[in-house]
Amino acid sequence: MKQNLIRASSVLYITIVIIVALSGCGTGSGPTSIPDKLETAATTPDAGLIWSDEFNGTSLDATKWNIEKGYGSGDSGWGNDEWQLYTDSSSNVRVAGGNLVLTARCDSGVCDKRDGSITSARINTKGKFSTKFGKIQARIKTPNGKGMWSAFWMLGTNFDSVGWPKSGEIDIMEMHFLYSNDRTTHTAMHWWDESAAAGSEWTYYTNYKTFTESLSSDYHIYEIDWNEGRIIGKIDGQSFFTRTIDPNTMTEFLNDFFLIFNVAVGGTLGGAPDATTVWPQEMSVDWVRVYGSTPVTPPAAGDTKGIYSETHTNPKLPYSKIINSADWSGNITIPVENSTDVTPKEGSYVLSADYQLGLNKGWGGIAFNFGGVDISDYSALVFSLNSSALTGFFNLGVEFEDGYTKKSQVALSSYTPKQSGNWATYEIPFSAFPTVDFKYVSYLGFYTPKNSSGTAIAGKLYFDDIYLGKVCVGTGSVMFSSANYPADSTSTVFTVSDSCSAGSTKSVAIDNGAGVINVNVSLNSFGNGSSVVKFGLTDDSTDTIAITSGNTITAKYTDANSHLVTGNSAIVDAGVRTVPGDAPVKDGYVYLYATNAATVIDFKGNTNYTKTAWDSGAIHNMAYAADTTYNPIISITPGNGWSPTVYAGAIAFSSFNTGFASPYSTLHFKFKGNYSSINVKFANGVSGPDKENSYLNSSANARSLGNGWYDFSVRLADFPAMSFYTEFAILNIGTDPFYLTDIYFE
Repeated sequence: MKQNLIRASSVLYITIVIIVALSGCGTGSGPTSIPDKLETAATTPDAGLIWSDEFNGTSLDATKWNIEKGYGSGDSGWGNDEWQLYTDSSSNVRVAGGNLVLTARCDSGVCDKRDGSITSARINTKGKFSTKFGKIQARIKTPNGKGMWSAFWMLGTNFDSVGWPKSGEIDIMEMHFLYSNDRTTHTAMHWWDESAAAGSEWTYYTNYKTFTESLSSDYHIYEIDWNEGRIIGKIDGQSFFTRTIDPNTMTEFLNDFFLIFNVAVGGTLGGAPDATTVWPQEMSVDWVRVYGSTPVTPPAAGDTKGIYSETHTNPKLPYSKIINSADWSGNITIPVENSTDVTPKEGSYVLSADYQLGLNKGWGGIAFNFGGVDISDYSALVFSLNSSALTGFFNLGVEFEDGYTKKSQVALSSYTPKQSGNWATYEIPFSAFPTVDFKYVSYLGFYTPKNSSGTAIAGKLYFDDIYLGKVCVGTGSVMFSSANYPADSTSTVFTVSDSCSAGSTKSVAIDNGAGVINVNVSLNSFGNGSSVVKFGLTDDSTDTIAITSGNTITAKYTDANSHLVTGNSAIVDAGVRTVPGDAPVKDGYVYLYATNAATVIDFKGNTNYTKTAWDSGAIHNMAYAADTTYNPIISITPGNGWSPTVYAGAIAFSSFNTGFASPYSTLHFKFKGNYSSINVKFANGVSGPDKENSYLNSSANARSLGNGWYDFSVRLADFPAMSFYTEFAILNIGTDPFYLTDIYFE
């Protein structure tokens, strides 16, 4: 429920997700997970109960609850144009039969807006109970029908002093009937982002879950799991909503909140009741319980989280069902079942997937549906595969997809398993899926088995012991911010990326060929960090090293897995570097865009380049002025020009002469966006070979600048056909806008 502000149409604000319809049990335990017989509702928290109301008396407990009355401030319909009059009458709010019952009535049968014909109830715990963090649950049977808008929700305790939305709002359960239905529950967060553009400070995030049967026909348990790092929304133990809490822009959710139950009628989400609406309508609450806070406790090295496993069960990662490729596209059906056809890798049974061929769709497979969960504290996917029943098996696509429809797939043939009889156990690091946001994962898929010729094949594969692990199998990296430095340079910056050493301080050896100094670098929680090296008379105590024209400086770093990695930069003649196109003011760089108006945009590449969206449908604002760090910047808003369902944002610089970037060594740009990586592509514009690379924010190519900004340095040696290219683009797949500035070559 939005408080004191008319809600925009939910059609506009609902996050785009793939909805998978599931069957309800009708008992409060909710839809069962299929076919994993190990799955449970998982609705009982392990933290201690700190407050509850079981509604076992004969009247509402006035020591716990307040009853609100009226039409809201200014008779505005509580800011949402609601129709009902809230009363304290026992005909609207009562406790009976072990339930709290809130009733919406239109006794006359002539029902209109705010004329007293419709009455209902709204209660809250303001001043009597509030909580910061914890698991907040209620077992509820919801009303049904046109015009109904019931909710179980929370407001910040500072609501009276700061107002809405600065108080923050958490909607644990909303069911409404103007843009939704009786099969769908919604969870949402609302807050005030001081850093947003004027007029855009009210910010919200929402998600929903839809079933094949009415949720109003029986009780269900609606819940949030809230700590200082995120809020997870659930129904009957199944997660479908996850939102991380940014401590800089979402401070509302680090404060206390009080509880609210209400049944609204009409308004911006309920819609008008009509002749089909049955009166009265009741929301029955069996109980409400609040459990102690659940502080963030990241898993330690060696910890696991089971998906389909009889060994790794504490904790488990619940999934709502195993989706068949036919569920998505009408493609071939892949029957799945618990099986004893082969000896299990562990436990008493395995997961059998009978892959089929047909309909020329080009792919087929199965996917675990998580509904949007945060698994970013883990670092690898581990599973065992038995292909003994599938002759000629060579390869399989393994794919993660997040709630923003960003996906990444790897070829299983690229990994060497540990073999035990017919079972091959694979360990794939999350770093192999660079475009996926592991804070909000929706699907894990196993797609299209193929033979060594790359042809799709049919037959059974057996999976067992699928789990997530806190392991570090990656290799670190180190890189200087530039590929070369004039001999009269005074300093440089190097960046280290090593996720396995996250949160620690490491030493990097800087070697000029004649001597070595050691420079410490502090790595953040992603394993990323940078330090400054001074140039001058070599002095290890001041992180200073001598440089000479014609020599090379080398950074040497030994990562957590004992891999020695290096990064090099050449020392060139003193003075401003000779860079083609650098005119009229020579500074050693050629810019295409810069925040500072005094920066000369001097890269012409012997012709006038053009800026395009590469048919992505993206919209560019070349002087976006709403950022607090850099102003102006480029804003790229994704479009769906590449696919009706896949959104992409791209800004391409085109129409250069062939080989335009050959004289340069590094592409630099600053980037900000709700993405864990950014893609850079060089192309000819007519024919290949094109080359596209993805660069993680947490890689040595990126240096955090604060406020969400990263300074990227992309070595052009990553693009081997540089003499052939006529254009390049900076792009991402997703629906969120992203921002760029200070784009230049050196």
